[in-house]
Amino acid sequence: MLCASALGSHIVWACVAYRFVAELLLLLDVSTSQ
Repeated sequence: MLCASALGSHIVWACVAYRFVAELLLLLDVSTSQ
């Protein structure tokens, strides 16, 4: 049970990190194209 909970938490953090990086790349792309 604890293992599954830790795994779920890691998936959430991976999702957050992925979205953060995607937003960052999008911002960089927009700023370089202008």
